[in-house]
Amino acid sequence: MKDKSQNLKKAIINSTVENCKLQKNKKLSLNKVSLPKPENKTDIEIINVAGKYFISDGGENLDKTTRETIQSRWGPTIIKKNCVFCNRFTIEPDHFNYKTIIGEGDKKLYNKYYKLPHDPKEGEWKTIEIFLKHIFQGWDYTNGIEYFYNLYVNPKQPLPFLGLVSEEKGTGKTTFLNFLKILFGGNSVMIGSHDFSKEFNSHYAAALVITSDEHTEGKERKKIAQKLKMMVTQKTARIEGKGMDPYNAKVYFKVVFCGNDEEMLTYIEKENTRYCIIRLKSFTTEPILNIEEKLKEEAAAFLYYLKKVYKAKLSRGRLYFSPDEFQTEAGKLIQENSKCEMQQNIEDLVDGIFFENEELKELYFSPKNLIDALNLKNTDKHYLTKILKKKMKMEPLSQTKYIPGHLINMVSTKINGRPYLFCRKQ
Repeated sequence: MKDKSQNLKKAIINSTVENCKLQKNKKLSLNKVSLPKPENKTDIEIINVAGKYFISDGGENLDKTTRETIQSRWGPTIIKKNCVFCNRFTIEPDHFNYKTIIGEGDKKLYNKYYKLPHDPKEGEWKTIEIFLKHIFQGWDYTNGIEYFYNLYVNPKQPLPFLGLVSEEKGTGKTTFLNFLKILFGGNSVMIGSHDFSKEFNSHYAAALVITSDEHTEGKERKKIAQKLKMMVTQKTARIEGKGMDPYNAKVYFKVVFCGNDEEMLTYIEKENTRYCIIRLKSFTTEPILNIEEKLKEEAAAFLYYLKKVYKAKLSRGRLYFSPDEFQTEAGKLIQENSKCEMQQNIEDLVDGIFFENEELKELYFSPKNLIDALNLKNTDKHYLTKILKKKMKMEPLSQTKYIPGHLINMVSTKINGRPYLFCRKQ
């Protein structure tokens, strides 16, 4: 009986040991199967810019890292074998001889501009033609093609701010922004109004085209407009990004905004030398099914046309076009609504008097006369004078005798003063 008990005990122990060995071998086997294959070190693109390390995926992503992280992952010799050392970042848009690394030896620069997703190829682009004729009917189709010609062939050429407005839906505003993305890939970047108040601009400063859909400016209208005005013509910028050292570089971005407010897309001052505003209409024909897919299919052919076939006119101004070429009715409406209330009240007063007195060629008003005519307070005199000089670009006459404009039909006795002269032809 005792022998049987001992034998049973040994059998249980042996069974437990064997089971443990089996589980251990099974675990080892599973671990062996699940081990990842080692990464190919020759595929790793490491960039060092001004002492900071980055890993590039060969596309639009450049991830910041450290020397220690790189070596712990790929070994101590990987930096010597695979790292490209650059002095700083640069922005170099070149659509025909693109390079990521600019320069040689110890003067290398890392290009933040991206290679385009399409190579030019001869072919048909009928859908693009129909679409652009629709978009630019509120401006001029030929000017629109010249705009794209410069984006592609002369990417460094400054161009006017392009604003597409329409209160109607289905006019192609968003599709136009997507078309820019189709053509220029990561070099077309969409932003929002909030980006103008942010400290960091690295996510859009290297772009060729900065776009905004459903653009609104609200109370920040004047502040944003001042920044836009600067952006359209600026040649260099201080570029800052989270976790990176700021640097100065030449910038070449163009601005294209879309919005629903046909009267207040942005703020345009009296003299419009930067803004081309186009009011879009609904499509007069049946909508093109899968239009963005067709635009993408024809992109290479359109680029071929711009590069090999199209003959553009010579530049007519600092933004390629002369300012009179982009004075559209839509732009004039926004310009009119960009005036402050005081300026609008002064102009309405003067227009009204000229309308009622067709024979009048000139009117005279001093700031005190305008205060009386508009029922303002004497404390408004300083602000009113500022509007006359700064916004309306007027200067008072020398001491002279005149009849105040609002009393032209009521009195005949002239008074002495230094009034402002308003001419009917203005």
